[in-house]
Amino acid sequence: MKVLVVEDDPLIQASLRELVEAWGYACDEAGDGEVAWELLQACPYDLVLLDLHLPRLDGLALCRRLRQRGGHQPLVLMLTARFAERDIPLTATEHRLLEALLEAAGATCSKERLLQACWNWSDAPVADSLKTHIKNLRAKLSVAGAPPDLVETVYGVGFRLHPDHAA
Repeated sequence: MKVLVVEDDPLIQASLRELVEAWGYACDEAGDGEVAWELLQACPYDLVLLDLHLPRLDGLALCRRLRQRGGHQPLVLMLTARFAERDIPLTATEHRLLEALLEAAGATCSKERLLQACWNWSDAPVADSLKTHIKNLRAKLSVAGAPPDLVETVYGVGFRLHPDHAA
């Protein structure tokens, strides 16, 4: 997975880069919207962590420009100051769930896929364990400033990142 961090605060940018790289992903950075646009033109990213308040071209304008371009569309997560300034204490299982949802880039993850991503066969969860972990992940993300419906239930199928918040 290739991630673009678009953040004008050098400390937040460095923290996000370290986090993305700790997860084992390739990471590029941009300190303003115009530089980010140039990078997005040159490379297909899977995920863009995008600050709203940027010099030269703000996050919303950059996102609109990206969507108008068509073609490959990375998952875009908008960062607010409140979200970016908080550590989110996730359990290992919650981390794997969020990682699987991010990798799906807005597509629905089946319950089976999430179970395989988070547990091995010798550690198979009980029936409602997945729902409980999703509920806990939603609560932690919401407290950190993410929309409460960021992780959406697709009834009878699984879960996904809500397209209105991931675009």
